[in-house]
Amino acid sequence: MGKGKGKGSRSKGSKSEASRVEPAPYLLQAEIGRYPGYEGEYYPLGIVRGRFNTASDEDSTSMLFKLNIGGLERLCLGCGVHIHVGTTCESADEVGGHYWNTIIFGESDDEDPWNAESYQTDYLGRSTSGFVIDSGFGIKDNTGRAVVIHGQDGTRIGCGILEPAPENTVGSLYSDIVPYPGAELTTLPIGEVEVEFFSDSTLLFRYNVEGLEANCMDCGVHIHTGITCDDEDLVLGHYWDL
Repeated sequence: MGKGKGKGSRSKGSKSEASRVEPAPYLLQAEIGRYPGYEGEYYPLGIVRGRFNTASDEDSTSMLFKLNIGGLERLCLGCGVHIHVGTTCESADEVGGHYWNTIIFGESDDEDPWNAESYQTDYLGRSTSGFVIDSGFGIKDNTGRAVVIHGQDGTRIGCGILEPAPENTVGSLYSDIVPYPGAELTTLPIGEVEVEFFSDSTLLFRYNVEGLEANCMDCGVHIHTGITCDDEDLVLGHYWDL
């Protein structure tokens, strides 16, 4: 059985209404993958974004924190997501604890602003949760910090590093991958694909799919014209702006 994980190159896509949306300034984002050393059943894949009002740490420490992540625990309620002290997702020993300004709020767990926030998932294990939080730190201090996703039992299952978002970022869409309709397969593809859109009509593909052909090189993944996966006759061909 094969497994696919990756971050695709940006490619030219069809123009849409979304391509005319003006990107927001003062935006950080983290690409979420599996937490270092985690070997459980979940494969988090997606983006966490933090939006500030200004680029000045002194003027703005309030942040709109928004998730767009698949591959999580299904129907997870009150699950944790936090910015952590560490600046890496390579070593679990270096991710550290929650990142907040202890001079402003205090040092005890009761004064930790991250403990009051959480995310939820749907029955497919996808979250688009969001909340506003003031950690006492602004965009500069949060840049380079690790975002950690927790499961229902508190296990650290996902991690990503906050970096300045591309200035022309518009947003992302997700798709759950299942076997193609009518196909007689020896393996069963299961997973997630994320497509991130940019205002210049380019797309960035990310994928995390199991059950693929082993050692498959230069294999195709495309957006198609059809709007269903229930009937192979209605999937049709590739979708692009002629």
